[in-house]
Amino acid sequence: MGNDGFVYYIGGSTNWPNTGAETNAIQRYDPATDTWTIVASTISPNKAMFGLALDQEGNAYVVGGYNTVGLSDIDMIQTMNLADEDEIIALQNQVADLKNQILLLQSNVSGLTAKDALLKQQLVDLSAQLNQTKADLDAANAALGTTNNNVNNAKSAADSANMIGMIGIIIGIVAILIAVIALVMKKKASIQQMQPMPPMPPQ
Repeated sequence: MGNDGFVYYIGGSTNWPNTGAETNAIQRYDPATDTWTIVASTISPNKAMFGLALDQEGNAYVVGGYNTVGLSDIDMIQTMNLADEDEIIALQNQVADLKNQILLLQSNVSGLTAKDALLKQQLVDLSAQLNQTKADLDAANAALGTTNNNVNNAKSAADSANMIGMIGIIIGIVAILIAVIALVMKKKASIQQMQPMPPMPPQ
């Protein structure tokens, strides 16, 4: 049992005592959940019938044994830190979580891309509406300018007509005055003709 509370099954043979059936697998047993898990790391080469020792630091020492190439009594010591397996599994879970987050981000990016295209189309539509409104405003300003010109022309014509009317009135008044003066003078001449001659003084 490792110092992490798990029991490790390392290497062995899948068809003992036949050679060539040795394995490099490492499995971990969790007494709390009664479950076996194949851990990420392996021993190299495949081995069976070897010695195994553990230290207080969580290191496992694989000594000697048989391998699949038919060699016997391999004089080799292999060191493994069993505590690292927990970190490897935790990292694998983190990688899986990161993959899920990436997939979610990709989905969000796709949604944002669709929204971006919709916003761009709305901006194009608003720009077209703005251009049409500006054209309508320019046309209204041009029509208003024409109306102002017509009003000014009508006002000028009315002022000219008023001036001509005033001149006509003045001329009429002058004509009447002349006629009245002429009539008065004619009447005065008639009165003078009707008066008798004064008597001649005696001689």
